[in-house]
Amino acid sequence: MLFQIWLLFASAAWMVSSQPNQGEQVAPPIRYTIASGICGSNMAWTLTDEGTLRIIGQGRMADFGQSGYAPWFEYRAHIKTLIIEPGVASVGGAAFSSLPALAWVTIAESVTSVGHSAFAYCTGLSEVILPAGVTSVGEAAFASCSNLSRMNIPVGVTSIGAGAFAGCDELEAIRVEGGNANYTSVEGVLFSKDKSRLVQYPAGKAAVTYLIPAGVTTIGNYAFFGSYALARVVIPAGVTTIGDYAFEECTGLSSVVLPDGITTIGHAAFLDCAGLSRMVLPSSVTSIGEQAFAHCTNLTAIINLNPAPQPISGNTFASAGIDTLYVADRSIAAYQSAPVWNEFSTILPATSRLP
Repeated sequence: MLFQIWLLFASAAWMVSSQPNQGEQVAPPIRYTIASGICGSNMAWTLTDEGTLRIIGQGRMADFGQSGYAPWFEYRAHIKTLIIEPGVASVGGAAFSSLPALAWVTIAESVTSVGHSAFAYCTGLSEVILPAGVTSVGEAAFASCSNLSRMNIPVGVTSIGAGAFAGCDELEAIRVEGGNANYTSVEGVLFSKDKSRLVQYPAGKAAVTYLIPAGVTTIGNYAFFGSYALARVVIPAGVTTIGDYAFEECTGLSSVVLPDGITTIGHAAFLDCAGLSRMVLPSSVTSIGEQAFAHCTNLTAIINLNPAPQPISGNTFASAGIDTLYVADRSIAAYQSAPVWNEFSTILPATSRLP
């Protein structure tokens, strides 16, 4: 109750104006609060007439998304500036997602975490400076911020969720401050500190070919999502897992060679890769996720070298436009009787398509 009274007082304070006496310096124009409310325990928000949203209070913001829209969402076209004041400890999940006019963000040093989808689809943002005290960045926190061009990971960050920077079309590099014990950056690509996991390839990199470094074992979820410029990716021996949505919407990708040893191709891993024309699945592949190659509209050949048909869903190759499957010579009968695989109209020996 006391906090609500304070909020009313704070809102009113923004609306006070006075006429200067003759000879006095004219003050800057007073801004008026057009909306306000509560956004967590001991947390409040105010929105002024010129489009400045302030988050005020002590402690953590509420999370939104599954629980409903943030209370300022109805003003989304009006919000241009966000100021998160000192005392606020977290940026709530989905708190500022889909604010198309948001161009400027100031985050207080007291903030230690950025929630899931916190700024997703904020297409007007070009830069957000994470304060030094941030330790975690949630899944999809800045996903599809199409004008975000720079991102620096502070030294204390210990956790970055999947796809935190996926689909950021202008992001050419992700930098990690020296001394960070959990993450590192190589040529602008974000890795776990030991470089065994490729976390995020910036979608705005102009390179058409990328050689994943030796030592990587996992290509993370959303790792290359929306990297339109990429035409060729070389995956080294030692990689065992391609994560969910890893190459989704890499529409220019025409060449990917999967090395022996890969066991898992995740859900929608190559969804909407319209440039792919041929895919060889090594004998080591035992798991293929739903929609893994869906909407790969130019895919004309799948060559599956595993002698035992993997369990797959009916939408693994949905709208891919292929009807011929190539398999190990002695496995044709097994694939002809395996669910989903037997829906290919033609199953031929792989030797007829391999070099």
